[in-house]
Amino acid sequence: MKGNERRRYTRKKLTFLTKLQVKPNIDETIYIKGVTANVSSKGAYIESKSKPSVGSVGTIEFILPDETAPMIAGEISWTTDNGFGFEFEREHVWIMGLR
Repeated sequence: MKGNERRRYTRKKLTFLTKLQVKPNIDETIYIKGVTANVSSKGAYIESKSKPSVGSVGTIEFILPDETAPMIAGEISWTTDNGFGFEFEREHVWIMGLR
C-alpha cells in the first residue's frame, strides 16, 4: 500500500446511477439516489447530497447500461461532504468485470 492507502480491494472508476434503501434504525427507512464514483468487489463510493448515518444497513441497487439492476446488501461505512462509502455484506467479484 502507498502512503496512507488503507484499501484492501482494487477500485475501478465506474459511473452508474444508484438507488439505496437504508435503515438508520429499526423504525425508519430512507431512500437515497446517487452516482457511483468507483467500485470494488467489496464496496462503492457513492456521490450524493444525502448523508446517511455511518453504520446504517440497507441495500444498494445499481442501474446498469443493460437495464439490469442488481441489488446488494451492506452498510454505510463512512461519509464525506460529497458522498459516502457503502461496504457490501460479502464480496462481489463480478462487479469488477463491468464497464
